[in-house]
Amino acid sequence: MLETLWFIRAWFQWFGLVVLVIVSFRRGAAPERWLSSILLGMIGFDFAYHGIFGQPGIVIDRGNIGHFLNDLWVMAAIFVVAMRANRVYPLWLGAAQIIAVLAHCYRFAFTDIDMLAYAIMQRMPSWIQLVVMTIGLTAHIRRERAIGPYPSWEALARVVPPVLRAGSPLPTRI
Repeated sequence: MLETLWFIRAWFQWFGLVVLVIVSFRRGAAPERWLSSILLGMIGFDFAYHGIFGQPGIVIDRGNIGHFLNDLWVMAAIFVVAMRANRVYPLWLGAAQIIAVLAHCYRFAFTDIDMLAYAIMQRMPSWIQLVVMTIGLTAHIRRERAIGPYPSWEALARVVPPVLRAGSPLPTRI
C-alpha cells in the first residue's frame, strides 16, 4: 500500500509539473518559461541518471551522488534566473533548492542521519517549488491582466546604483 502511494505521488508530481510547463509556455513570460524548464530538466536528469546507472544510482556513504549533482545544477540555474528576474518568487524556489542541496551535504558529512529526515529534506523542496511556481505563475498572469505587459528582467540601471556604474564619478561625500 505504501509503495503504491509513493508511486502515485511521483506521477502526481510529474503530471503537475507538465501542466505547469504547458501553462508557463502559453501564459508566462521568460522567467516562468526558464524556471519551469529548469524544473522539468531536473526530472529529465533524474530519469536519465537512473536509466544509465539503475537504482539506486551511485551511492557513497548512503548519499546519492547523482541526486546531489542534479540538485546542484538546478540550484545554480535557479539562482541565475532569480538574480535577474523581475519577480520575487524565484528567490523562494532558490531557497527551497538550498534545502535539497544541504540535505546531501549533511548526508555526506554525517552518515548517521535519520533516513526519513534525509528523504524529507531531499524530496520536499520539489513539492514546495511546484506550489511556489504555481503561485508565482498565477500572480504573473493576474498582474499582466491588471496592468498589461511589464518587464520580465531587471534592467542593470535599476539594479546598480548610479554611483557604481562604469564612468560615473565617485561621490566625494556620503
